[in-house]
Amino acid sequence: NILPKLDRKGNLLENAYIQVIRLSDTEIHHRREQAELKNAEGERYIVKGMYPKAYECFTKAVGTDRDYLPAIKNLAKLSPSIKLYEEALEITQDDPDIYLNLGKAYQAEKKIYEAIENFNKYLEISKNVQEKENIKRILNGFKSSESQDYYKNLREGDKLFQEGNKMKEAEDAYKRALNIRPDSKEALSTIAMFYLNSGQKIKAKETVDEL
Repeated sequence: NILPKLDRKGNLLENAYIQVIRLSDTEIHHRREQAELKNAEGERYIVKGMYPKAYECFTKAVGTDRDYLPAIKNLAKLSPSIKLYEEALEITQDDPDIYLNLGKAYQAEKKIYEAIENFNKYLEISKNVQEKENIKRILNGFKSSESQDYYKNLREGDKLFQEGNKMKEAEDAYKRALNIRPDSKEALSTIAMFYLNSGQKIKAKETVDEL
């Protein structure tokens, strides 16, 4: 039991609570300071182009203080992660950059409906006029039936590949997406990685040469 026995007036209880609160506040303050230092160190590595070192610093900062938003955002930028951005949203829902980057992370995963939701939220709260225009163009592109079919086939290819025993079907889905947008670097990169991960190195090289 952390608290000592009480006297009749309850003084020891009060003093004990104060002591526990002070210790807790001191620990929280110390963790935040350590996270700030590691985050600042990581940002200096970014300037120098030393990204692995920066990633290590940001990871340590988040490990020290899970609620330190600047480190979470820096870590997510280096290693785009839907999970990290969602954790950032648990801390604040007022930062437009989180919605912007979460939308881009979902877009990279071909989760278009989730991307649209976050892009729309970004448009609601952001004051960055230029970036808002860029996002509007992306959203307009999502609306076309061609675009929907393109992303549908990419997602289907990913799903079939992950199942492990439907490689031919996965390849066909990726090729359908490529047929819709023959010049798409995204589709070419995706199918090249598919060939590489499925052991088809010659096809992977041929596809990479088209990029």
